[in-house]
Amino acid sequence: MSSIQANANPTMLADLIEGLRRHRLWRFIAQREIARQYKRTIIGVLWIPLHVLLHVLILGAVFTLVMDGGGRYFAYFALSYAIWKPFGQMLGLASNLWKSNDKYVKHLPGPISLYVIKAVYRVTLVLVMSLPVGIGLAYATGAPAPGWPLLLVIPGVVLFVANMAWITTALSVICLRFRDVRSLVPNMLFVIYLGTPIMWEPSKLGDHQWIAQVNPLYHLFSVIREPVLGAMPAWWSWAVALGLAVVGNLVAWSLLGAVRRRIPLWL
Repeated sequence: MSSIQANANPTMLADLIEGLRRHRLWRFIAQREIARQYKRTIIGVLWIPLHVLLHVLILGAVFTLVMDGGGRYFAYFALSYAIWKPFGQMLGLASNLWKSNDKYVKHLPGPISLYVIKAVYRVTLVLVMSLPVGIGLAYATGAPAPGWPLLLVIPGVVLFVANMAWITTALSVICLRFRDVRSLVPNMLFVIYLGTPIMWEPSKLGDHQWIAQVNPLYHLFSVIREPVLGAMPAWWSWAVALGLAVVGNLVAWSLLGAVRRRIPLWL
């Protein structure tokens, strides 16, 4: 019997609480992983916001002309991509989460939830570094002057991270159990990127804006993006983001609880 199995907490809730208690450990590991990724570069982790800046400046300039949207479109795209970067990275981390931590899972005692929490914290750090760039570019290129709606960015980010938690949890288990899904995720990233209102605005769809609104990611992005653009997110965007966070986490963590003792065997 592996260490993780022998020392597993009796319930998933107890496992999750124990994982959250070990915040020094998962914070240290996540920060170390990010630092190691840019270890031999000159500016280190500053490449994260710089990548967002360069991507938005280059593609934003081109698509502003294509979309004929002016400063409004540039601000929209800057914010959208700043939110997409950590989300896209999260999908990649989740698809390979257990495989990348297999030695720890098999041989070190501890809560299984710790590895999920570490991954979520890691992409949250990327969001914290990326979002200010998007906000700064938005205000520099035509977004309305900051008003009180800007305060809504805070609960929007909280809901966004809460949704990343359940997506990471569920996707990590699915990709471990069904290896074909793990191979499919990189191919789906670009499709999701194009199919989500990031490079294009829903208003361009005219009477078919429902195509964007049935995409859950549209609502997760809107609760962060719209307050910066001086607008109130629609109430249904808040409802979708909150509903997905609550139901998604209940289902995803229950799924992990049901299979957590099998994870070392599946690796």
